[in-house]
Amino acid sequence: MKNKKAQYKWKNIALTTLILTTLFDSRQTNAQTISIDSLTHTMQKVYQNYDSITFLSFDIRFNYSSDTLLGNYTNEQLDGNYTLAGRRAKYTLGNVDFMQNDSFLIAVYNSDQIILVDEPKTNNTGSQMPLRQMVDSLVKQSAGHYTITQSNVADTSLIAFIRADSLAHFDRFSISFNRRNYFLYKMDYQFTQPDQETDSIPTADHANRKQRLTIRFSNYGLANYDAAVYNQSNYIFFERGICRPVSKYKNFKVYNSKPMTIQ
Repeated sequence: MKNKKAQYKWKNIALTTLILTTLFDSRQTNAQTISIDSLTHTMQKVYQNYDSITFLSFDIRFNYSSDTLLGNYTNEQLDGNYTLAGRRAKYTLGNVDFMQNDSFLIAVYNSDQIILVDEPKTNNTGSQMPLRQMVDSLVKQSAGHYTITQSNVADTSLIAFIRADSLAHFDRFSISFNRRNYFLYKMDYQFTQPDQETDSIPTADHANRKQRLTIRFSNYGLANYDAAVYNQSNYIFFERGICRPVSKYKNFKVYNSKPMTIQ
């Protein structure tokens, strides 16, 4: 009985989400098809916020969910926060902490008690905006496989990629942002994959599973952290050339891939 109640609950949540999504889409009466050139121009304005502002912080939430195929429902959430400051960055995703300064890129995997040390991978931490490379690929390489529309409601602009042929990776992908300052509100990916508990080839009894990844951005701020936050000594120190963890992480294993600097 408990399982039936749980299945009923998730089915109602999925149905409610579908209804609300349909209602929202039906209100987008001003949606217009846009060209790839116009899309590229708009996305460059969005990227500029993350690339050029001296200090920028925001919270982020990842939601991954699936439909209720065979009574099974997936709903996972991952929270984090970002601070970008030119070449410096500090951000957290779930239980993993990242820090980059002019000389170091450090990732702390708290659950696994591992610290990875390397050199910075980019001169501009804005390029580390969540899933930016995927969005770039979608815009530059795959846009021809989607019908692309843009609509405006109040201060929000929504760009939607809707599958146009079988080569499209997603059933639907959308980006919403503030059309006055071009800060992101949400990115939403809807796609279909074979259910892991069934055969890879769908049949009448073994259907593909619809899945969804939603990324929400909130609490934007322009205040900078103290410079000491970006110091590698918060995580590691060097003893006779060997990279070791500070006392806070004394039981952590350190893997140093940073090339040695010859004096």
